[in-house]
Amino acid sequence: MNAIRCGLLSLALLVPLAAPAASHGGKPMTVEQRLARLEKNLARLQRLIDNRALLELVQRVDDLSQEVSELRGQMEQQNYDLSGLKKRQRELYLDTDRRLRDLENRSSSAPAATVPSLPSAAVTGTAAAGTPAAAPAPKPQVAPPKPVVPAVNVGSTGGATVSDERAAYQKAFDLLKEGRYARANAAFRDFLKTYPNSSYAGNAQYWLGESLYVSRKFKQAAEEFQRVLKNYPNSNKAPDAMLKLGYTWYELRQFDAARAMLKQLTELYPGSTAARLATKRLERMKREGV
Repeated sequence: MNAIRCGLLSLALLVPLAAPAASHGGKPMTVEQRLARLEKNLARLQRLIDNRALLELVQRVDDLSQEVSELRGQMEQQNYDLSGLKKRQRELYLDTDRRLRDLENRSSSAPAATVPSLPSAAVTGTAAAGTPAAAPAPKPQVAPPKPVVPAVNVGSTGGATVSDERAAYQKAFDLLKEGRYARANAAFRDFLKTYPNSSYAGNAQYWLGESLYVSRKFKQAAEEFQRVLKNYPNSNKAPDAMLKLGYTWYELRQFDAARAMLKQLTELYPGSTAARLATKRLERMKREGV
């Protein structure tokens, strides 16, 4: 821009001086007239140059402002999405905890539910060819009743009270809700070691697996979910454990085992939320061709 300005100014100075024969009204122009014209031309050129530079500057500022606005909008959208995810996760855990409390308060003695059989290709061992050999899930004759929580055996915990168990369980569950998964994992393990016969033991075992699942430690999570089905078959978390076990095997790409577990879930607990989610995952696997 400076080079252009210097060139135009030089041209404006040279042109009038290089034309001594120029006239004004039929008479030769005097030096004063020529200088006046020169000053007029210079002023006009200066205005043109200044206007052009100003327009370019304004345009550049507008472009930068637009870019800043777009970046600010993207950042605000990302913050909003992140807040929404955190809120939904917190609401999910709170709702789950509320439902667990309701089930535990209404629990009563009932016949034991059919224990689901695990596919032969569990995470702890696969077929020799490297592909899990999923056995077909047996179809029950009748739908099992709602599983109930086993009664509290206070004497086996060395004199511990139900309130002690509840406080220990709630502490571990709060850690899980807060997203402190490693500490929640340790707290649930301590709970199961201290209160192995607690009415909350089945739930604690399930959330132990959940803490590993959300940390993407799928192999360890599968082992813990299997313990729910093996050690606490009457727990109200049995359907959820089957669902998450199917999800976990899906993540480990053991698709045959995942499919068998999810199908068995839909047969054992038809109409349940876990069964509906299992059906959706089976449909997804079918679309994916796995």
